[in-house]
Amino acid sequence: MNQKELFAEHLRSAMEQKQMKQVDLVHAADQAGLKVGKSHISQYVSGKTLPRADIAHFLADTLRRNGFLVMLLRKISLNLRSIVLL
Repeated sequence: MNQKELFAEHLRSAMEQKQMKQVDLVHAADQAGLKVGKSHISQYVSGKTLPRADIAHFLADTLRRNGFLVMLLRKISLNLRSIVLL
């Protein structure tokens, strides 16, 4: 399982536990002053992309998955470093 799929699995699980739909996350992001469209959330849920660090923080805070956030941010940070080094 790659990082995107792992993230998607945890995101879907957290959303299910909190009984939240994708549109609920979009509205919560808007209230938090973040620009996150339904297509972004859909891509995270389907495992097509990983969120930026600020969006990952928002998702973790909103879904109360802080342990998951630490793991995810480490992986995103490693990915960003490897992209910068290219």
